[in-house]
Amino acid sequence: MAKKITSKEELDANIELAKTEIRQGEKLIAQMKREVSKEERKARTNRLIQRGAIAESLFRDATEFTNEQFKSILSVGMRTPAVREMADRYRKANAENAAGATENAE
Repeated sequence: MAKKITSKEELDANIELAKTEIRQGEKLIAQMKREVSKEERKARTNRLIQRGAIAESLFRDATEFTNEQFKSILSVGMRTPAVREMADRYRKANAENAAGATENAE
């Protein structure tokens, strides 16, 4: 059984100990959030680099265009019905795969 607290000094000491533990917990939570944010940024940077490299590898002479020109060309190309249909198919398949993975994890 836990020892019964009998004095005001013991109560005050326990309160300070609890406050210290709360501060430590809050610092740990903040540190974990920073780490998650850092990992998310790294993943995004990696994805952007990979997708940029893919776009340049598929688009002949991509280096001859400015970024704005390259964006305009890709923007027009991405609006074609064939590309939209393909993107919709992939999006649906990815959603189904994610739902299946969630069900299997349970």
